[in-house]
Amino acid sequence: MKIFKQPIISALIGAGILLSSSCQKEGAQGPEGPAGIKSLLDVQQMPPGDKCTAGGLVIKTGIDRNNNNTLESSEVDTYAVCV
Repeated sequence: MKIFKQPIISALIGAGILLSSSCQKEGAQGPEGPAGIKSLLDVQQMPPGDKCTAGGLVIKTGIDRNNNNTLESSEVDTYAVCV
């Protein structure tokens, strides 16, 4: 599990705002592409403990390679964000 402290959260939020503001140009609708694989995200609160003394969030993310709408253990990357 990768553990991030508070400054990383601000950087991630800033990057998200920057990316979303740069993607607002609209053009002509393109052709529909083939069905793709899904990326899933699971965010849960983490109580205070060894990894984060004040608690935080556990973020599980991954590609649903078997297309069952559930992240299997082999599909998951886990991150902790401490507050």
